Amino acid sequence: MRRITVYLIFFTTFYLSYGQTISHSPIVGGVTSSEASFVIRTENTDSVKVELSSEANFTSTISSEYFLVNEEIDGFVKLVIENLSPATKYYYRFYLNEILFDDGRERYFKTFPVDGTASNFMFTFGSGQQERFDEESYFGNIFPVIAQGDNAFFIEQGDWTYPDSTDTPADPQNYFSVDYNRVIDTYKARYTFDYPMYVLLENTPIAYTYDDHDVSDNDCDSTYPGIDNSIKGFIEMFPGYNLPASDKGIWHKFTYGNSEVFMVDNRSKRSPNIDGMEFITPDSAIFNPADHHTILGTDQMNWLLDGLKNSDATWKFISSGTPFNPGWRAAIEWALSFQGIVDQVVFPIVGSVSPTEIAIHAADKWSGFPNDIIKLISFIIENQIENVIFLTGDSHNAGLDDGTNSVLPELMDSGLDRTNGRTVQIFEYLGIHVWNRGGHTLDLGLNNFLNSYGRVTVFGDDSVKLEAVSEDGTVLGNNTVKAGYIPVSVHAAVGPEVLFFGEVDVESEPVTYPFNIISTSSDELVIQSITLTDDESFSLSDFELPLVIPAQKKESIFVTYNPSQPNTTDSAYIEIRTNAPKNPYFKVRVFGNATGTVNIENDETVPKDFVLEQNFPNPFNPMTIIKFSVPRSSDIKLKIYNTLGEELMTLVDGYFEKGSYEAVWYGYNEKHIQLGSGIYIYNLIAESKIISSKKMILLR
Repeated sequence: MRRITVYLIFFTTFYLSYGQTISHSPIVGGVTSSEASFVIRTENTDSVKVELSSEANFTSTISSEYFLVNEEIDGFVKLVIENLSPATKYYYRFYLNEILFDDGRERYFKTFPVDGTASNFMFTFGSGQQERFDEESYFGNIFPVIAQGDNAFFIEQGDWTYPDSTDTPADPQNYFSVDYNRVIDTYKARYTFDYPMYVLLENTPIAYTYDDHDVSDNDCDSTYPGIDNSIKGFIEMFPGYNLPASDKGIWHKFTYGNSEVFMVDNRSKRSPNIDGMEFITPDSAIFNPADHHTILGTDQMNWLLDGLKNSDATWKFISSGTPFNPGWRAAIEWALSFQGIVDQVVFPIVGSVSPTEIAIHAADKWSGFPNDIIKLISFIIENQIENVIFLTGDSHNAGLDDGTNSVLPELMDSGLDRTNGRTVQIFEYLGIHVWNRGGHTLDLGLNNFLNSYGRVTVFGDDSVKLEAVSEDGTVLGNNTVKAGYIPVSVHAAVGPEVLFFGEVDVESEPVTYPFNIISTSSDELVIQSITLTDDESFSLSDFELPLVIPAQKKESIFVTYNPSQPNTTDSAYIEIRTNAPKNPYFKVRVFGNATGTVNIENDETVPKDFVLEQNFPNPFNPMTIIKFSVPRSSDIKLKIYNTLGEELMTLVDGYFEKGSYEAVWYGYNEKHIQLGSGIYIYNLIAESKIISSKKMILLR
């Protein structure tokens, strides 16, 4: 007993005197059926080895060799251990300078099954966290939630911290990654014990590719300086898989049983987004990318196509930091079509931006690189490659599509620890619907904009379930992909699917707005018919049928609103039939409020009192009409409230002559954010007094 006591005192004294410690969370990655990699950061340590055991008490162990700590990268060290058993849970710990480091935490991971093994398993993914200028970031509450699941692995798709704040108007080229010491600092921020992601890092194999904010700067491309340093940082300070072209980018792949994951690098070889635009004037552009305009570059595209063709896996997942959905092209064309019509659009977080700026930013997605989409889709179809699924991020919200709009099934889920961008919902409000299986869509209302992550469950060779999951456990959307899925070569996107012309005076010039039909797959789209249900107030531009639209091209149809009856709401549908096999039919809703002077010929038509009528229809979705009467010239307001009495928007505010009027409400608030199902109250205020209040029901 005395000898043991002396030994323990000596051990403690030795440990404290030399101060060897692991300063940042260990992270495990590069896992296969037989090996694993680890990265840790140490202090006052020369060498490190990792010891593994299939038993929590480390009765029998296997160890790596000792690896030297690299002081040139501030104490980081990468360790590799081989000859592991497949599908085995291993506990692990570290020796620093031949002394066991014990901080009381139990760390473990599980090796992958043998390649080709049909397996039932689950993995998760996400992106976007630790943005110090975002008041709703840097909490990390979602990571302990994810860590509670039985994760085979976790994919970090980029924007893992936001270090891109060093470039300023005074020094615009001072991107963080130009200085390698700042790249080192980003890895220290990722692995810190001060942020709760460490509970996931130390017990779950991690795969990673950077996106724009953690490689150089927002919406960056291959022309930005510092990318070489970001590649170097990945190699030296992340426990990743082997890179097939480490001098060019960090794209790579790995296999888990009967699934293969292709981790693409969307930044290192991409063309500048703005190169896809052809500027007519400094403030006006059209989308017209050249054939060489690329998001992946030639080498990476060839690597991806060869990998898909030669893969023996049942399921092929493409992990992309930016959304793939070709239907997002509708957002680009919507924005460009409304140049000169709309000056600014207000987005949450971002604020006011011009349509041209919206188009350039929307072109940061795969939809901004149509030739790469054609190459990928046509190759998959020509080679009959089954079960290719996209997992994507970047947008700070979630959306799912079964391939109707996205061509390939896609789960987009980002915003692990960011203010929800509500991009999906905002574009749906604007009439662009390209996610048909849920997520942060209008169907969700305003009920859940918490952080979220993607969850993928593989059921052997049978099927894959894709889910977007909120940090409170709510499933925001899901889609099951059955084995045998191959995309079709003809797809369409139409947008906007709603055109609201606002108030148009019957004595004024007609108003014309466009909508776009886009061929979003690899073959031409044929428009077989376009029918307008009301040709009295609305008319269409001339076109010839059948209308043939080449792959990844668009056709604009112009709608003119020319009302004749004042103080009415006109509405119609434009019905479109195409040769797209999955979704051949589309409808575009058009609305307009006709205004003008009503001729009063006798006293019987003059309202005798202020009157607020019950809205119609009621319940309603998406719009309802509220009629009111004014007996004398007055200042009139019509306000919308929720049942708590909180004012949501002022629908009418102005000076009205005597007469009867109509107002249309589309179920959104003052910030143009769509409201959820529920009971709402509307008040008529005249001469500074509430004249009448009524209730209405919105059903989503």
